[in-house]
Amino acid sequence: MLFIGKSLTETTQRANEAIKQMVEWSHSSAITFDPSKTEIMHFSRKQNGSSPAVLHNSKVCTAEASMRWLGVLLDRKLSFKAHITYWRQKGSNMANLLRSLSNTISGIAPAAVRHAVFTVIVPIMLYGTEAWLTDDPTPSMKGSSLHLSQTQLNAIQKCLNTACKAILPVWRTTPNIYLWKEAGVPAAEDQIKATRVRISLRIATLDDQHPLRIRLANLHHRIRFEINPAASRNVAQRYIRLFRLSRIQEDMDSIPLIPRRFSDNIHTILNSASKEEETQVHLSWLRTNPDGLIVYSDGSKLEDNKAGYGYIVYRNGTEIDRGSRQLGFREVFDAEISGALRGLRQAIKHCTPNTPITVCIDNSSVVRGIGGTAPMSSRAEFLAFQAIRDEFPGRISVRWTPGHKDIPGNEAADALAKKGAAGPLRDLAPSITQRRREIRALLPRLFRTCSQNSISPDDNSDISSLHGLTTAISPCTISASITTTLH
Repeated sequence: MLFIGKSLTETTQRANEAIKQMVEWSHSSAITFDPSKTEIMHFSRKQNGSSPAVLHNSKVCTAEASMRWLGVLLDRKLSFKAHITYWRQKGSNMANLLRSLSNTISGIAPAAVRHAVFTVIVPIMLYGTEAWLTDDPTPSMKGSSLHLSQTQLNAIQKCLNTACKAILPVWRTTPNIYLWKEAGVPAAEDQIKATRVRISLRIATLDDQHPLRIRLANLHHRIRFEINPAASRNVAQRYIRLFRLSRIQEDMDSIPLIPRRFSDNIHTILNSASKEEETQVHLSWLRTNPDGLIVYSDGSKLEDNKAGYGYIVYRNGTEIDRGSRQLGFREVFDAEISGALRGLRQAIKHCTPNTPITVCIDNSSVVRGIGGTAPMSSRAEFLAFQAIRDEFPGRISVRWTPGHKDIPGNEAADALAKKGAAGPLRDLAPSITQRRREIRALLPRLFRTCSQNSISPDDNSDISSLHGLTTAISPCTISASITTTLH
């Protein structure tokens, strides 16, 4: 139960009345509530340290320093100091355990320890960041409980340093920047920044009926009708964590929840054979001169991250239509479904009633999305494709085609996709797969920037000597594993 009032005395009085009514109802319903399990927590930013007690039956329930809710420790001022300290200590215990399993003579392979750091220790330390996450790890408002203090940041970084020393058998006096670089573990500040962006994308793509989205909508509505909307928006951005997180990905549209789709209006062919075997099957199918229209579509992405799609339509082995288009900086997944949808629409213009259409796609994920529930990314295109097949039940089939196996139609569509990607850049809203790729690349980019800015050219000899020490002790090529993971 949550009670809001102008003072703790008022909220305590409301709590006592509610508990009294609850106990009376429990007696009439033959239900018993154990008073020993009743927890009380007062939330107040006032300096007054008063903590009124709440009476449950004959037991006096006093407020604790913190209260655990779904693993998150809530304190009086919602500073989350107890929460950060608790989970940081659990991460330190795990790091010390890993460190005790290895020494300079024998132990666990550094690559395995590093994998354990990212899959176990880091998630433990950053558990519940959705609750206490701030604008940036270095506070801009000194003394504010809404920002992570430098002391808390240093405590988290100390745990990461212990984890780095579990990966590499280095001296205790080794400079931290060398330790992070050789272990391939980004600093705590960078990891918190990357986590913040990832959570903001999750909030931005929630359904409009999600409680967080409803709260944001009410907040925006209240700000819009304030006397000074700009000032109210600045105040909200300063003091409300959810509002700040939502503004990071405000250019993303929410993704509505849709029911799971169960329909056989379209026949999807997705075999589990190897690409070589499937290539022979596809070529044999083409030699049978199948009826109707055949659409080949493909997506492509250039080195500068520009994406595009291409499609080509055949009737009886003769080309009757083709096209390509640029898709901004989206992903190949988005280009594949966009090309398939465009090719299908063009094929419908050239077909007669009851003419079958086969769409050949070399991306198995797109084929699964068409045959089942539409995925989150490019959901509008998937739903449009499924709407067309519902309009023409039994006439449209989707077939997986091996890519880059000298299948004429697929190779022609691939060339058109590259041509489309190289076309004039279009200003399109980012897709979810595009943002997820950017988020995955954010932490390695922050790590490289930190390493380059913190190490001067005069320190190259020291880095080389340290790398020689670590590689001589362990047979594992640590630098190679770091490059493979981060780039």
